[in-house]
Amino acid sequence: MNVTFNVDIEIEDLKIEELMHDALSISVVGNTIQSKVQINPEYKRK
Repeated sequence: MNVTFNVDIEIEDLKIEELMHDALSISVVGNTIQSKVQINPEYKRK
């Protein structure tokens, strides 16, 4: 039972790391889009 529990914890850690990585990617993409909108007002209308 302890072995299974340890494996579950490792899997959860991996999932959390993936989610954090995804969140980081999303924020980077969001910042890039925001920068484009600020630099080029035409971008917002499309």
